[in-house]
Amino acid sequence: MDELVWPTPTRRRIVVGVFAVLLGLMCPVGPVLAGASDAGLGGYPVLLAALGVVLVVGLVLLVVRALGPSAHALSVAGVERRSRKVRVTPWAEVAGMWITRNGRIGILHVAPRTGDRYWVPVPETVGDDEVRAAVRRLSGDTVEVTDGPPVEPRAVAAVHRREFRAPGRLFVVPVALAVLFVVLAALLVVTRWLYLLAPTAPVLIWTAVAFWRVSGRSAMDDKGFTVDGRTIAWSAISSVHEERIGRWRTVRVIPSGGRQGTALRGLIDQPPGNPGYRPALEAVRAACAGRVAFTQARVNALMFGTLVTVILFMPVALVAVPFVLSRPWDQHWWPGVAIATATPDPCAVLRSEAARRLVPDGSTPRPSVVYSGQRQECTLEAENARLTLHVERSEPGYSRSATAEAREDYDIACAVIDDDVPLAGVGDEAVIAVARQVTVDIATRRANVVFRLGYAGRRTDSDAVRADAVDLVRAAAASVRLR
Repeated sequence: MDELVWPTPTRRRIVVGVFAVLLGLMCPVGPVLAGASDAGLGGYPVLLAALGVVLVVGLVLLVVRALGPSAHALSVAGVERRSRKVRVTPWAEVAGMWITRNGRIGILHVAPRTGDRYWVPVPETVGDDEVRAAVRRLSGDTVEVTDGPPVEPRAVAAVHRREFRAPGRLFVVPVALAVLFVVLAALLVVTRWLYLLAPTAPVLIWTAVAFWRVSGRSAMDDKGFTVDGRTIAWSAISSVHEERIGRWRTVRVIPSGGRQGTALRGLIDQPPGNPGYRPALEAVRAACAGRVAFTQARVNALMFGTLVTVILFMPVALVAVPFVLSRPWDQHWWPGVAIATATPDPCAVLRSEAARRLVPDGSTPRPSVVYSGQRQECTLEAENARLTLHVERSEPGYSRSATAEAREDYDIACAVIDDDVPLAGVGDEAVIAVARQVTVDIATRRANVVFRLGYAGRRTDSDAVRADAVDLVRAAAASVRLR
C-alpha cells in the first residue's frame, strides 16, 4: 500500500516517561520518610506510599496520552493518527498543511475544513521534501504543503496601537493558588516537616505561571507585538495562535521557525470571562490579515483538567493526609497547646522536708520501678513507714490529645482508691483518701501528667500526715513544666 508512515520516536517516549516518574516520585518521598522516621504517623506510611504510587501511575498515563498516537501516516485515505484507534482526516477535508522547524524538530500542521487543527511531529529521518511529495502524490495534487500557515488574502491595513491588560478579577485564580501554597507551606513549617515541601513545588510553579500570565501587559502596533519590553516584528512572525481549553483562551505569537512562541500577557480569557477579550482578539485577527496567519486550536479539556487535578491534588493530599493523621494540634509546639514534654523526677519530690516528716528514719529515695521515660516510680521507706510516688506522662494518641490520654489514666488511678474525696488546689484535679490506720492515697493530674501517692505508717496525727502528703503532691504537680 502506498503510504508514508513514521512512528513516534521511542527515545522521546522514554525521556518523557522518566521525567513523569521522577516528578511523581518527588511527591510521596516526603510522607514515606515521615512515616519511616516515626513522625507520629504510626502504620500510615503504607497508605501514603500507596497514594503516591497511584498519583505517579496517573501522571505517567497522562503524559503518555499527551504524547499522542504511537504512529502517523500519510495514505490514500488521508492523514492518519494511529494508536489503539485509527483517526483519519480525508484529503477532501484538509484545507491546508504546512511545516515549521524548531531546530531539528519538525512539525507538520494539519488544518481541516471543519474542526480544530492539529499537528504531528516529523522525525529527523523524514525530510520536508519527502513529506511534500507524499502529500501531493497521495492527495492527487489537491493538497499542498507550504512553509507556513496560510495568510488571509486581505489588504494590509494600518494597525492602531492597542494594549492588552487583564481585569483585576482574573487574579482570583493565581491568588487562590498562592493562598493554597502558603497554607501548605505554613502547615509544614508548623509541623516541622520541611522535607514535605517537595509535593508543594507544582503549586508554586503554577502560581508563578498564573501570576505571570495575568499580570503585566502587552501591546500591538504597526511594528508588531511588544511583550516585557521586547518587540516581535511582523516580519519575524510565522503565525498568531489562539489556544482554547474549555472556556479558557490564551494567545501566542509564533516566530518564524519557532514552535511554542511567546504568550501575550494580559490577553487572556477565563471564567467568569473577560469582557474585553473578544474585542481585543478581533483587533488582533484584523491586524494579522494580510501579514501573518491567525490560527486556532482546542486543547483536550479532559486531559488538561486531569493534569490540573493531579498537580493540585498531589500536594494537597500528600501534605494534608499526614498532617491530619498525626494530629499536630495536640503537639506541644502547636500554638495554644500546653503539655509537658518531660517527665518530672519523683525522687526529687521525695527529698523534701515533708517527705522526711512522713518517713523520718528513711534512707535515700530510690527508684523502685523505671518503666520508661514516660513512667517512673520512686520509694522512700523505713522500718515503720513507706512512701511511694508514681508519675506517668501521656503522649498524643491517634484519636485523642495527650491531655485526654492523661484523663483516662487519672480515672483509672481514682478507681483503685476507696472512699476518695475531691481535693482542691492541687493540680488540675485531684482526689484523696485517708484511712484510720494513717494510710493516705492521693491521685492528681496536671495537664498530661498523672501522679499517684501512697503512704502507710504508724503515726497517729492523721491531720498532720494528710497535710504533709498534700504538700508533696502539690509540689509534684508544680514541678510539671508545660510548653
